[in-house]
Amino acid sequence: MRLETFRGTSLSRVLVDVRRSLGDDAMVVRTLNLRENGRPVVEVVAARAEEVEAFRLQLDGGRAAAAKAKRKERIGPYTVALVGPAGGGKSSALIKLALHPRGVGRKKVGLLTLDTHRVAGLEEMQTFAEITNLPLEVVYHSREIPAAIQRLRGCEVILVDCPGRAPQEDPSEWELALQALDPDEVHLVLSAEMRDSVALRAKSVFAPCGVTHALFTKLDHLERDAGLAELAQAVGLPTRWVADGHEIPGDLKESGPRILSALGLGAVGDGEIRRVG
Repeated sequence: MRLETFRGTSLSRVLVDVRRSLGDDAMVVRTLNLRENGRPVVEVVAARAEEVEAFRLQLDGGRAAAAKAKRKERIGPYTVALVGPAGGGKSSALIKLALHPRGVGRKKVGLLTLDTHRVAGLEEMQTFAEITNLPLEVVYHSREIPAAIQRLRGCEVILVDCPGRAPQEDPSEWELALQALDPDEVHLVLSAEMRDSVALRAKSVFAPCGVTHALFTKLDHLERDAGLAELAQAVGLPTRWVADGHEIPGDLKESGPRILSALGLGAVGDGEIRRVG
């Protein structure tokens, strides 16, 4: 989505320029009253209506997931895997998803971890499973997948934690296990602090995992969500959830209102977008 900036001496004159350039259905992202050389200036940032709607649809991870689910005749729990670079907050995001009603916390959840390389990470997941009384399967080898799924057959959703290791040309054991799982959704977990170029590199690197969505974390490290919408546009993946703090499970939000709000398209949660007219 391309944002354009218009300036003039009055709002009415600036909106005429907006309509002329972007059409009568153009969306106003924000307006500012400035002073330049001691004179008042009105600044309007706007975008074409169809581009705003396209961005909304990009963020709509629910539709993307439903489309993929219809293509698969899965028997058993719906499976969601989290992949991404080390330090992105995968394990914390998984725990929030498991407990928060905006995630999958209203359903019967089972956990499965392929991250057996980090002792601390494995201990964290085991401790969490014990505290919450959620079933956990630890898988070291792809041949263990069928039995693990069988033990979790009573769950409605399985959340899968993966190592923070990039896929290899010759698949490692955790990649083979992920392939055997054939998850319904694969969320690429990225820190919201990432530069666009780094995020795109991560998207390319983890593409062999069958990435379907992006999940942005550490929004609390940003000042007023600066750069969040631009990052989401650059990555170009459906985005259902964002994580914005350390509180578990509280700091999990639906992505659409939060990301659109970062552009000034309505207040957080209301989804309101202002048309020029």
